[in-house]
Amino acid sequence: MEKPNMNYAVAYQRFRSELNGQIIQLQKEYPIPTYMVEGILAGILADVRSATIGESVLEEKNYGEELKNYYENTINELNDEIIKTKAEKEKSDD
Repeated sequence: MEKPNMNYAVAYQRFRSELNGQIIQLQKEYPIPTYMVEGILAGILADVRSATIGESVLEEKNYGEELKNYYENTINELNDEIIKTKAEKEKSDD
């Protein structure tokens, strides 16, 4: 039996809860005003958004390559099948 994957809803809640807990811990460790924490988080969010854009571009490129390979393999398989069928027909015609 295969181990079940964590679904996005559970992962989202756990991630958010842990991130919030870490932020609270850091605020206790480094007593800076909340507006500074907000600025830091805004900067981190900008970094995450940049990474997201990069990931999206990469995923789109990979999808295009996978799709191209899929169709090339399908065409090759069909061509092989056509050649095999023609050879069988020629044998039966003899």
